[in-house]
Amino acid sequence: SACQAGLGRWYYGDEISGLAQAFLSAGARTVIASLWQTADDYTAQFMAIFYAALRKEKSPVAALAYAQRQAHRAGVEAYYWAPFAAFGNP
Repeated sequence: SACQAGLGRWYYGDEISGLAQAFLSAGARTVIASLWQTADDYTAQFMAIFYAALRKEKSPVAALAYAQRQAHRAGVEAYYWAPFAAFGNP
């Protein structure tokens, strides 16, 4: 997990360039990254839920959606779980 890994810079005539794009260009099918800085303690809890779901689900996108729904249902403010986004192929 790296804070703001989903952010990048736009270069005219090109795609957005950033860490997520670098992983995709290197062959990763899907990258889960945050769009803004997150709290380390909560991110550790969130990622534990995400990885537990990933072991059961067929795709990283489904596992991310599950972890975000769990956080929402538990009353966690969106600020803590909403920055995580999937890039690439589901």
